[in-house]
Amino acid sequence: MTAILYRDLNFDDSHEVAWAAQVYCDSPLFWDSNWQVSSIGISSVASRIRESRHPTNSLLLVAESSGHQLVGFHWLVLEDVGPRTAKYSGYRAETDDGLCARRVSTWVHESMWGRGIATELMTRGEHWARSMGARKVTVTVHSRNSRMMSLNLKRGYEAGMVEMSKSLA
Repeated sequence: MTAILYRDLNFDDSHEVAWAAQVYCDSPLFWDSNWQVSSIGISSVASRIRESRHPTNSLLLVAESSGHQLVGFHWLVLEDVGPRTAKYSGYRAETDDGLCARRVSTWVHESMWGRGIATELMTRGEHWARSMGARKVTVTVHSRNSRMMSLNLKRGYEAGMVEMSKSLA
């Protein structure tokens, strides 16, 4: 079995940042074969990644195989979602979530699925978020990404709002 090294993304390595941006942009291909990625989109995500360099409000981890191949990626951003009134279809609820970690992305190369890499990345991310004072982690998962939905539920995440859409074309 391949040994995995978990470490911070190397922001000084432009190839590694570009790889992370490409992975982020390509992820929907796992559940939507019609997904199209543009070089402008990848460039924009690379800029967002570089802007996330500050260690007190974001965490970008990679999983690296013993052959120095990057096989996993995990991106968390801290957000203060303090006291507010949430309104959903006429329903109003007072909330005070405080500091939360929003999971932007978790990705593992398909050849490495089932080896616990996503679980380890998530565990490390949750530990970091807790150490930064976050009260919870939130994530948005595409409805066709059943593997990630299952993993999230297994790890204690609860399903909340479901976004639905209908094409009018």
